[in-house]
Amino acid sequence: MPGSILRKVQPYLYLLPLFVLLGVFKLYSSVYAVFRSFFEWDGGRISVFIGIQNYISLLSDATFGKSLLNLLILLVTSVIKVVTLPLLVAELVMSVKREFSSNLYKYLFVIPMVVPGVVMILLWRWIYDYNGLLNGFLSALGLENFMHSWLGEQATALGALVFYQFPWVAGIQFLIFLAGLQGIDTSIYEATKIDGIGPVSRIFYIDIPLLTGQFRYLIITTIISTFQTFEHVLIMTNGGPGDSTIVPALHMYNETFSYYNMGYACAMGTVLFLITLGITAFNMKYIKGAENQ
Repeated sequence: MPGSILRKVQPYLYLLPLFVLLGVFKLYSSVYAVFRSFFEWDGGRISVFIGIQNYISLLSDATFGKSLLNLLILLVTSVIKVVTLPLLVAELVMSVKREFSSNLYKYLFVIPMVVPGVVMILLWRWIYDYNGLLNGFLSALGLENFMHSWLGEQATALGALVFYQFPWVAGIQFLIFLAGLQGIDTSIYEATKIDGIGPVSRIFYIDIPLLTGQFRYLIITTIISTFQTFEHVLIMTNGGPGDSTIVPALHMYNETFSYYNMGYACAMGTVLFLITLGITAFNMKYIKGAENQ
């Protein structure tokens, strides 16, 4: 009897250290941040309870409003990018009949995943530099009038961030769509050929409906990662020029480590968490409903 109980409990005992670490470093820190959002707190021992004043201050914070607008632009464009070109490239790779060529294309699109993120960010900062690759290309075409300091002008900085990592086809999104396409029963494709359905119609009426799970996963993870956008904005523009490229995570960082308004930063984090939770829940419900139909 004790042995059978131990066998049932044993898997949970293996997971116990993981749950403890998640509880200490994730759950506790998140709950503590919500608690501290009701205080005027500099990160030290001095703190004053101010109720919802930090949340009220957010309503009149022009920088926070600007950061949310920039985040919305980045969010919409990121979702569009993640569900279009990676799928198109996966479809093209699937259409390659020669095994050697197909595998070669897969490797080529996966290689950028091993490049360190900071290296990629610095590379794109050089591309956007006034003496960088993009302006050099425009100059070679005789289009000097279109040359800009892409990250140094308010009119172009946010657009430059949107086109960061263009053409957005290499990496995990491509692999997820490719795996999804490979998982579709070949008999379905054979039936489409018999019915005379062309490649474009097949993508819209066969592939996309059968890839709903992949779309849901990629959209949710893209929403979460976009809300966490920080590193490449910090390194490429630091939120400038002015506040033209400021995002909530960078605004939180500045409030925390530049102004020591940690209670205010915790309030921002709480609001962002609630927004992310709401969007994710809506997305899951909407796509789940589409799956059921």
